Amino acid sequence: MLILTPYCLAQSPGEIVGTTFIDNLYFNTGTNRIAQDTEGGLHVCWTKKTDLDSLSVFYNYRSPEGDWQYSNEGNRISVVDGAWCCNLDLGPDDCLTVFYQRGSFLLNSEYNNLGEQWITWGWDSGWPKGAHNQSSGRFHLLFFDYWNTDQIYGSSSDGLSWPDWQSTNSQFNNFWAISTSNISQRTAIILSISDNLAYNLSEDGITWDFENSIRITDIDTSDNQTLEMAYSDLLFDNDDNLNIVFNTYSTPYPATSTLWHWSEESNEITQIAQFGPFISGRPLVGPNLGVDSDNNLFCVWTGFNPEDESSGFNPNGDLYMSYSADGGGSWSDYQNITNSQTPGCLPGDCDSDDYSSLAETVDEHLHILYINDKYAGFTPPSTENQMLYLAVPNPLYVGITETESLPVSMKVLSNFPNPFNAQTTISFSLEHQSAVNISIYDITGRLVEMLTSNTYEAGSHSLTWNATEHPSGIYFARLAADKFVNASRMVLLK
Repeated sequence: MLILTPYCLAQSPGEIVGTTFIDNLYFNTGTNRIAQDTEGGLHVCWTKKTDLDSLSVFYNYRSPEGDWQYSNEGNRISVVDGAWCCNLDLGPDDCLTVFYQRGSFLLNSEYNNLGEQWITWGWDSGWPKGAHNQSSGRFHLLFFDYWNTDQIYGSSSDGLSWPDWQSTNSQFNNFWAISTSNISQRTAIILSISDNLAYNLSEDGITWDFENSIRITDIDTSDNQTLEMAYSDLLFDNDDNLNIVFNTYSTPYPATSTLWHWSEESNEITQIAQFGPFISGRPLVGPNLGVDSDNNLFCVWTGFNPEDESSGFNPNGDLYMSYSADGGGSWSDYQNITNSQTPGCLPGDCDSDDYSSLAETVDEHLHILYINDKYAGFTPPSTENQMLYLAVPNPLYVGITETESLPVSMKVLSNFPNPFNAQTTISFSLEHQSAVNISIYDITGRLVEMLTSNTYEAGSHSLTWNATEHPSGIYFARLAADKFVNASRMVLLK
């Protein structure tokens, strides 16, 4: 496993999963292309385009031990050519389903289980987005009929037969998506209603009221500074509350992109990040949501820097991350997690990181699949690009396992509160008098502050660290006493 550390970044980081000559992955925003099963294994899928313009859907699997089943190439799972626009989900008993499109028809492929099941809807229909509910085992599928009605259609199935497709009464836009709960049968979609973001929620995944979708935003498109939806994602957290992230961008240019979070629990919208202004293009795209066992939320997206453009004047992308420990009420300062600028790069030499997919399950790490586009932008020439897997340490993971080798005479307690804002208390206990040194380090290993270097009597002690002058992020309190050294992870949120 490659674990990201901020002091060893050079080229785009990650483990090679496969390759493709395609860069935009055909409107795969708001879809899952990586998922973690209950054993800790990772499943990934992507659209592979060869230099001969052949399109296929590929799959790879990473074992809990870190071995890729199909090395760094992947395995083709689509039977015929022309398969693309894939996404996947895990149902009951880690049953894997890959949803994708072949030509202009929809295809639902349950890999290594039922084989392939064709779902046909007219002609020129596609861009499927699917989900597989772990409680009911039902499949849910959305697709866009861009030839007949310019509408988004949906259906729910037991996988053996598909009922009639229902119109969601929504406009086409890049931000329609679907998600289903991991602890109930709740299923939700996000869609466009009158140029605004809306959602529709079914408690059982079967009964829908598409006549009464609920608008989240209230954007006036007649304003000269128009806000228009670009991309979005949705997720049910561990309390079964729906969370939605989406970004808006202002026009006319220069454009500013803003990333937002909406919570079903609070019914409030909170800003996560803002990029821009840009002379052309969108400065921020493709947000993805994840959640850990403590119900902390994580968002990963692509951001662009106007000072990091290719020779073709297309901006190179980097992946960014922010997190929330309070259900989305506030978000941390965002961090660049790939940091691979290549300004002025020629085709084949760029490191433009884009089209990320974050696994919904976050543990000690955020598990991310993304494309390393060797020529930024959608225009030719085509280049062979790497599909990369990246594990980023969870900045809110505070579980510290004490080994049997720790001396019973001394114990470093977790700082409290953690996460904290401005001040936190670090506690430790001594069985006998000892010389104690406690230092604070940031995530790069740089010494931030010497908290104490004194002799302490036996007993319990506590010190307060005032971090008012320091930015949000991950810090470590390192205690050294006699021959014993230990450290505690701390998260500063402002």
